[in-house]
Order: sequence, then structure tokens, then C-alpha cells
Amino acid sequence: MIRSIPAVLVASSLRLALAYAADNQPGIPRLESSTAGWSKVADDFQPPTSGPGPVTYDKDHPYVPNNDRGRQVTFRIADLTNPILKPWAIEKMREQNELAAAGKRAYEARASCRPGGVPGFLVMGRVNPLYFVQAKNEVLLINEGGPEVRRVFLNVPHSAHPKISPYGESVGHYEGGDSLVVDTIGLSEDTYIDNYRTPHTTQLHVVERFQVTEGGTTLQVTIHIEDPGAFNMPWSARQTITVRARERWKKPSALKTTSRLTHRSPKFQKRISRIFEPSSGPDRSGQHVSMEGAQGADSAGGAPDTFLPPGASARFCLGGTRHEGGQAKP
Repeated sequence: MIRSIPAVLVASSLRLALAYAADNQPGIPRLESSTAGWSKVADDFQPPTSGPGPVTYDKDHPYVPNNDRGRQVTFRIADLTNPILKPWAIEKMREQNELAAAGKRAYEARASCRPGGVPGFLVMGRVNPLYFVQAKNEVLLINEGGPEVRRVFLNVPHSAHPKISPYGESVGHYEGGDSLVVDTIGLSEDTYIDNYRTPHTTQLHVVERFQVTEGGTTLQVTIHIEDPGAFNMPWSARQTITVRARERWKKPSALKTTSRLTHRSPKFQKRISRIFEPSSGPDRSGQHVSMEGAQGADSAGGAPDTFLPPGASARFCLGGTRHEGGQAKP
């Protein structure tokens, strides 16, 4: 899969103060790397250590992802008995369960070429790594699938009236020397909380804490969610993300990346190019490729380990960067 991340990033309205390096600043965890990405352990949220937690699969319909053990994969059928859900949310999810059970539809943002939303961004695409770019006044979170880009403004309050969008408005700060805390509001209703198609309203408020653990090799993410329009109570979830080394990608001459960056500062060019250098081949940014009826392919673009559920089709997205994130000004 071929992506021109430098080109699509600089084409957006970024004004990053990149004369800054997290590894040289006291009290700031190092999340950015030019040699490795962060790989999620699963594309489902894990329950909290205590208290109400996320929706998971119905006990009579266990979810089986792509695997190399010969087990038939299944679509996700949500557990509608979770006490966090309001009645209207249960009914909407019941409709989605019926479609999934019939093999007609089992929506996932990544497979459908749609924004993941928040916190869905953290379970978007099982095999797609996460990258960070840490600047003085903001942090970028980049899911390689798509790619999808979130923008977090540092050490500023939320806007009085944030623009409603799939990724809302995120503000954040570093804490304790090992954590990035991100607070997000202004989220539109056209995304789901997770891959079980849990709906939400524009009242959704999400706080994520990215804590570096195990000597810098693991990110433990705790997620706190409140939405009085969709949920009976606040609840929490977890995600675990580990370092995954990768080979350096070589820059294709056809992209002429440097010429695309001429309107940006040299430090911006160097920082982004150092972290993301696309592989050789034509620029496919903005293309979407549908492979109807393809069997054995992971909806996130993974290897064909086993078959899709009967009657299912796979769709893959190439390019099509979405760069979302609010009005807050550093």
C-alpha cells in the first residue's frame, strides 16, 4: 500500500512550531520516532480495571477476527445488555446486529473509508500503526490507514463554540513526565464509538491518557467517556499499543516531495520527511479501491489468513487523508 503522507500533511493548514524535540525536553514523554510506529494489540477496546466498560460481543455470538488457526471469522454482534446504553442506542444497535447476523452489513470505519471518530480512532484498522509528531504547541496523531490525522493543541482551553466534526476539537497537556492527556469535544454524530457500532451524540466528551510504560516500549491508553445523550453513565475503556519497528521507506522521485514542501519551513520539511517517507511507486493519494467479493482479506488490509464470513465482501482504502481537528489556537 502506497501513501504520500508528507504531501498530504503539508497541503493542510498546519502551522507547527517544529523547532522542538520531545526527547530533549524534561517532563515530556517521547512518542515520536523515525524508526518505529505504535501497533495496537487489538481493534477492540479492553475493559477498565473496575467500573462500567465498553460494549463487546454478544456471549452467544463470540467475535472471531482473522486468524491462522483455521477458525471461521465472524462479524461483530454487539452485546445489547451492557448497562451503559440508553434505549434508543440499543434499538439502533439491534438493527445493526440484525444486518450483521444476516451477512448484509457490519460497518467498520476503516473498511468503509470513513473517519474513525474519537475514541474509535484507537481501534481503527487492526494492522495500521499509529505515529506521533510532537511540536511545541501541538501534537499530531496519525493512523497510517487512510491516513487519518488528529490534531491536538497543547496547553490551551477549548474554544467557546468548537466546530462539530468527526474528530472534534482536541486539547491536551503532558503530565507526570510519562503521559499525554487529550480532551476532546465537538464530535459529530456520524461516527461510532467502536467497531460494535455503538452510537453517540454531539454531547460526547472523551478524555484519553497515553502513558508510556515498560521502558518506552508500550503505551497504555485509558479512555474516559461521557455522553448523557447516549449513555446512562460515564464509563471507561483501555487500549494497549506497543512499539513496532519498521524498515525505512524510500522516497519516490516521481513524488518530488521537496518541491511540494517549499512553502513550509525547512525544519517542517525535515521533521515530517524524517518520520514518513513513502515507498517507491506512483502517488495514489485520494484513491479508493473496492475489492468486492475478495475472500480471506483483513478489512484493515491484512494478510489473507482465513475466509471472510459467508457472503461478505472486503473493501480497501488507499490514500484519502482526512485531517480533522478544531479551532483551539495555541
